[in-house]
Amino acid sequence: LTKMQFGSCESAPTQEPTPEPLQLCPLSATTTSSGAWAGYPNSLAHKLSDDRFILVTHVGQNVHMCLVDSQGNEKDSRFNGDERIDVNDPQQVAASWNTAQKYGSYCRALTKMQFGSCESAPTQEPTPEPLQLCPLSATTTSSGAWAGYP
Repeated sequence: LTKMQFGSCESAPTQEPTPEPLQLCPLSATTTSSGAWAGYPNSLAHKLSDDRFILVTHVGQNVHMCLVDSQGNEKDSRFNGDERIDVNDPQQVAASWNTAQKYGSYCRALTKMQFGSCESAPTQEPTPEPLQLCPLSATTTSSGAWAGYP
C-alpha cells in the first residue's frame, strides 16, 4: 500500500439525530448592592457544577456571593473578608467561593436574573480533545480490477 489517506474517525450520521431539549441556566443578574467591577451592576453567573452557579453581589472591602441552582433558586450565601477579585474571572470567583464563610442572605440583592443556554454559561475553557485520525484509503501496488482501482 502507498499514499495512505487519513481523516476523522467520526462517520457522518446516516439519520438526523433528535435534538436534545435546550437546558436553561442562569447567565447573569443585576445586583442592588455596591461594587465597581467591569459591567457593574451586572454580575455573571459562574458555573461551579452542573447545577450550581455563583453570582457576586458586592465587592468593597470584602466579597459577597450567592449560589443558585439552574432555575435561579437560592442555595447558599457566603462572604470573604478583605479580598479583591475580578468578578468576571470564573477561576477567581470559584476560588473565593471555596474559601469563603457561609453567611448572610446576599441572594436578596439579585434582581433581573437572565437565563440562556447552559452552553453559554461562563466556565473554564475545556481543553479540546485531539482529533483521532483513521485510515480512509490507500493506493495498492498490486494488480486488481475493481471500481476505483488502484
